[in-house]
Amino acid sequence: MGLAVSPDGKTMVATAQLTGKLLVFDLADPAKPKLTQRVATGEWPWLVTFTPDGAEVWVPNQRSNTVTVIDARRWNVITTVTANSPNRMASPLRAMGGSSSWQTTTPTT
Repeated sequence: MGLAVSPDGKTMVATAQLTGKLLVFDLADPAKPKLTQRVATGEWPWLVTFTPDGAEVWVPNQRSNTVTVIDARRWNVITTVTANSPNRMASPLRAMGGSSSWQTTTPTT
């Protein structure tokens, strides 16, 4: 499971690997996060991250070798990016300037 909190601190997202879902929680009461949305992603979502402006959530999916990009206001899938090699897994990065990008890495066994 991967967790991320939005830049404004109002929302937390969690990846549910076994179900292929992104779980969205309202943090109005941080002691009692409230599940508000479930968004389908690819297989085995992990290491989720918000973009620096909080507009999107990027979800790399280990088994499907993709990154699902989700609108963090409407909670719908904007696009799915496929990694360019079947031997690589996609993962999001945050560049030094605060912009977001993604990389592919070769998994270790």
